[in-house]
Amino acid sequence: MQILEQTHPKFLKLRSLLAEIEDIYGAAALLHWDQKTYMPSRGIEARGRQLATLHQIAHEKFTDGTIAQLLDDLTTYERESPYDSNEASMIRLTRRNCDLASKVPAEFEMRFSLLQTECYQAWATARSENNFALVQPKLERMLDMSREYSNFFPEARHIADPFIAASDYGMSAVSIQAVFAELRAQLVPVVQAITSQPPG
Repeated sequence: MQILEQTHPKFLKLRSLLAEIEDIYGAAALLHWDQKTYMPSRGIEARGRQLATLHQIAHEKFTDGTIAQLLDDLTTYERESPYDSNEASMIRLTRRNCDLASKVPAEFEMRFSLLQTECYQAWATARSENNFALVQPKLERMLDMSREYSNFFPEARHIADPFIAASDYGMSAVSIQAVFAELRAQLVPVVQAITSQPPG
């Protein structure tokens, strides 16, 4: 990517705010790692609150209007910058992510984060005891909250599209189904040919 010789002061402010938000998510990631490695099982309730709080704070900082205003102020700067420059690319990506995040209430982010923590712990226990029933209620709640999340995006053509857009922009359930249909057409005959061979 090209780097401009002079950087707009509001871009520097945007970059600073995004770094703060990324630091919060980094702290949350560290807590996630600790949960999966060394955290005592009795710490799950407190850890869930900690993670939920961090996610809520990060979400609120991202969607409180400050970043959106900076993005508006940087419209001309973005347009005058080379498309593949660091600055234009960061503004473009941040605008897309900000538009998506602004549709989701911070309160939902907090509840969803809390449930994810609880669900992971229930799954870890269920796996060790080989008892799916222990995690099933949490998974059902995850599905319910996933549907709730999708409702924040009424323009989505498929219930999974908001999740796909968050991690793989430009893709959709329809495009992914097309990819898997092509893979199926090519792989099924291969599998059938292999399984039809006599053992040995």
